[in-house]
Amino acid sequence: MLSLTDTISTNLGEIYISSAEQLGLHRSRFETKTLYQRACSQALIKKYIGDYRLIHDSNGAPLLEHNPEKHISISHSQNLFVLYVSSVCHVGLDIEIYNRNLNPGKSYFLNSAEFPVSWSEKDLYIIWCVKEVYYKMNRGKIKKVYDKISVHHISRNTIEAVCENTIIKFYYKWIGDACIVYS
Repeated sequence: MLSLTDTISTNLGEIYISSAEQLGLHRSRFETKTLYQRACSQALIKKYIGDYRLIHDSNGAPLLEHNPEKHISISHSQNLFVLYVSSVCHVGLDIEIYNRNLNPGKSYFLNSAEFPVSWSEKDLYIIWCVKEVYYKMNRGKIKKVYDKISVHHISRNTIEAVCENTIIKFYYKWIGDACIVYS
């Protein structure tokens, strides 16, 4: 099982996992949740890839100032933060803490191809994350992402989804109650 100090190596790059406490930051030190999240994201970048300033493009996608050859994706849930770094292409990742029942809200993110399937509660978390990852891979330049991509199969650590008649493979790992999905 992975721990919060692990790195996940993929064929596209590296995923770094850390808690806010491991980054030396605590929510109580920040006036707002947004300032806390930005500080943690910046600390994660500094810890793993260097002293680069985090900026965002016009769609809100994260970029490293003065380092366009590195593609990044950042996600957080509660006090867990993850950073995906690639020199190959745009990447996406999402992390969600398994702590609530998604069944009542599944009509928000499942589409007509996915709805007839009897998904487990953990599968619903994975599907939610896949759609977030796809959105991030496309740098926020996609409308109605929940309708655009359909998850067809979830197996051990792999997800197959279809978008515009193309099969796209995603990957996932559970670290305790945290689900990480990545491209």
